[in-house]
Amino acid sequence: MTLPKIDKKSIIEAGLSGRLLPHKATRHVIPARPLAVNALLEMLASKTMSLEDKNRKFVASLRARRFTRRPAGALIENRRYDEEILAFE
Repeated sequence: MTLPKIDKKSIIEAGLSGRLLPHKATRHVIPARPLAVNALLEMLASKTMSLEDKNRKFVASLRARRFTRRPAGALIENRRYDEEILAFE
C-alpha cells in the first residue's frame, strides 16, 4: 500500500487550515540529524527569557557536549538513517 503523492501546496493548505495529514505522509530530509539533544522544557517554556536568549543558551549547551558523528546510512537501534547522524552524549 502506498500513500498518494502530496504536493507542497496541499501541505501548506493543510497546515494553515489545521487539517491533519495522514501519519508519515510527509518526509523531511535534513543534512545531518541530531539525536539525544534533550533540551530543558522549563527553559523552552519560559516566559521571562527571550527567544534569542533561549537559542543562545540551547546552542551553548550543545557546544559543551561531546557527540559522535555517524555516516549516512548508519543503523542505530534498528533504524536506518539516510542522513548523517550527530549523536550527542
